[in-house]
This record gives sequence, structure tokens and C-alpha cells, in this order.
Amino acid sequence: MPLRSLYPGDDYNRIRPILRAAFASLETVEEFCSVRDELFLSTVIPTNEPEVWSFWSHLRHLALYNVDVASPNFLVALRRCDGLITLVLTRPDGLEESIEDLEFPPLPHLQRLSVVNTMRGHRQWPLFGQLTWRSCFLGRILTATPHFSPAICMAESVAAARGGIDRLVVSIDVPMPAGRDGYEAEVCQEWVRNHAIDGSLWEFDGSSISREMEQTHTQ
Repeated sequence: MPLRSLYPGDDYNRIRPILRAAFASLETVEEFCSVRDELFLSTVIPTNEPEVWSFWSHLRHLALYNVDVASPNFLVALRRCDGLITLVLTRPDGLEESIEDLEFPPLPHLQRLSVVNTMRGHRQWPLFGQLTWRSCFLGRILTATPHFSPAICMAESVAAARGGIDRLVVSIDVPMPAGRDGYEAEVCQEWVRNHAIDGSLWEFDGSSISREMEQTHTQ
């Protein structure tokens, strides 16, 4: 459903409020994947409307495209999703921006956060800032875990804890098919759609970024 094909300013027939109300009523949803946007259901621009997915109290697995992870609306919405287990972010914005302690939501049940992009995309838009690694979005996720510490990075006695940390935040490189140069957004969207359909999206293995962050801390 191309939600950005009709912007609020052009919605003369008031279709968007109907769509927003319909999605908001899906209160028992446990898994949701928005392939082409961040579930863009604003009815006015600019907006302070809550993200619709934050109303779904049973939500356990969520995938969004091109969301700004440092935006107040997104962080407030996450705070309402305390049962979230898996979060998949495709080509997100704001990864390097610093987030204040009080703004960052506790996610007590989060087991996996995956950042999806092409290899080139990951190089162009780093997963964390060298100077803001601890206060940026992924840094906040990692440093909130009790076992995150450079001192235990290679300790065999904490192998199980390390395994949990290494699986918590991962990056996924989407392969670029031949002849698709310049269509990275579409390729990533198709990849997410296909893996959401076959059920593999929520547990897809990626490359851990925890050690890279810890090495940044010790440098």
C-alpha cells in the first residue's frame, strides 16, 4: 500500500483519516512489516500524531522503512511498545545522532534489532557515530544491556553473555542483483518483503556490530 502516494495536503477526500483509524483499530496485531515507509499515516503536516503502531499493545515484531530513529515521535512510540521482541529497520535515518537519556525508551524484551541496507548503503550511512557511539540509537540499545563492557569482550567465561550481545544488534547486507544499480531502495524493499512473507525476516542472521562499538570505546 503506497501510503506516500497521497500526502495530507492533497487529501481532499479525507482518505488518510479513514486509513489511520482502520490501522489503529488493529489492536491485536503481533507482527507488522511496513515495506515502503514507516507506516506513514499522518493526517496533517507537520504532525504530533502518535505513530499508529504504538497503539498495538500485543506488538512483538515490527519492521519499518526509512524511519528517523532519533525523532521524538519514534522514540515516544517505542516507549509504548514494551513487549517488542524484534525490530527491523531498513535504511533508517538518524543513526549517528545523539539521543538524551530521558528520551530513550526502555525495551526490556528486545532480543534482536536488525538494520537492513546494501553494503554500499551501510558504507554511506554508518550505523553509529564515532563521537556519539554511546549516545546514538544503536549505542543506547547496546549499552543498556548488563553484559556490555569492553573488559569482557574476549573473555571465554562470559561466552554466553557475549553471544546474547552479539545477536542483539546486527546489520544485514542486501545483495545487489546485476543491472539494478541505482535502485538500492527498491532492492532493499523487495528483500524485506520476500523475507517477511516467508517468515525468515525476524530471525535472519546478520553481522554483529557490538564488537565494533566496543573497539571504538577502547581506542
